[in-house]
Amino acid sequence: MGNKKTKTKKVIGIISIVVVASILSFLLFPRRYELKDGGSVAYCSYGYGIIYQVENRNRIYIEGDYSYYEIGTVVYVFGIEVFNNAHVDYEHPSPLTRSPEVQEADRALDEYLTSKGF
Repeated sequence: MGNKKTKTKKVIGIISIVVVASILSFLLFPRRYELKDGGSVAYCSYGYGIIYQVENRNRIYIEGDYSYYEIGTVVYVFGIEVFNNAHVDYEHPSPLTRSPEVQEADRALDEYLTSKGF
């Protein structure tokens, strides 16, 4: 009789370990979300980052007449920020206004397409 109880305890222990591992792998498996802020990507646990979230930032940051990129990585665990090395890359600005040559080319193209009935 004692032998049967030990075998059932082992089987129950193995089954419970498999169930717990399955649940944890489901909850912790990363899901990828592409954010529409300039190219950022977030890897999150179940429920859009209830347990953890790792965000690889590539955001557009506008300041004055130029746009810059905010780049870096931010890590959240249970909604608390634990790591942040994101910064604004001021070395590669992009002007928000077009050059006069481009504006003139756009105007000429618009006039041509309008005259052709497009």
